[in-house]
Amino acid sequence: MYENFVPPEQRRPPDEFHDLTSIVPVRTENLTEDGSIVKLTVQEGSGNFSELTDTVYYKHETRFDNGQLVDLSETRKVADKFIMNDPAYHDYLRTAFLRMRKGEIAFIKVG
Repeated sequence: MYENFVPPEQRRPPDEFHDLTSIVPVRTENLTEDGSIVKLTVQEGSGNFSELTDTVYYKHETRFDNGQLVDLSETRKVADKFIMNDPAYHDYLRTAFLRMRKGEIAFIKVG
């Protein structure tokens, strides 16, 4: 048959890849001095910034630089709970959440 033909049942789901260059942020911020955490704000939030005593609920998905979804079994429609002052959680999330407001939509790039 065709050399590069991939049967439909073996094709990747359309949402597994996302063109990361299509992100048009309202604002871009370096959250660390070395630029290892960058926040690309797509939609502004309202209210006060998060504090270390807050509990934050967030939805996320993890992708490689080429836009491929890391884990297909991730439940991206269910909110996860993040307790800001709990040392068991990743510092990069705490750093990002301290600079976000309720309802803000942003892409966080960790490098």
